[in-house]
Amino acid sequence: MIKEITSFIADRSGLVLGTTIQHGVFLPENPDRCVLVAFNRGGVVDFELPDRADVIVQCLARAPKYSDAYDDAWLIYGSIHGQSEWALPVLVSGNAYRVHTITAMTYPQYIGPDEKGRYFWTCNYIFRVANAAY
Repeated sequence: MIKEITSFIADRSGLVLGTTIQHGVFLPENPDRCVLVAFNRGGVVDFELPDRADVIVQCLARAPKYSDAYDDAWLIYGSIHGQSEWALPVLVSGNAYRVHTITAMTYPQYIGPDEKGRYFWTCNYIFRVANAAY
């Protein structure tokens, strides 16, 4: 589902999948200024609603300029926080997901530079998702 969520965020924010927004991990060939979408910890599932899960997603913005990483983190926040009732893009036939709500766990937070001096801002979101095929 990470690819579907990343595609959804790219569509909502105007970032370009594979260029200015990535999923999973940063790779050496990724540009210095880009956003990573990752599952950074487990979510919550409900025994009584087996087709629904709370998926925790981290959006990590990096850039050589502090203000660019800040702007990218807030762009995503403004694009997805507080949104509800969206269908995620179907990337694999038969795997259709519906997002009931998207909630930021905090405002975007500065977490410091990496060893190459690129600045990082992060924000975690809860995607309350149901499998639309059920």
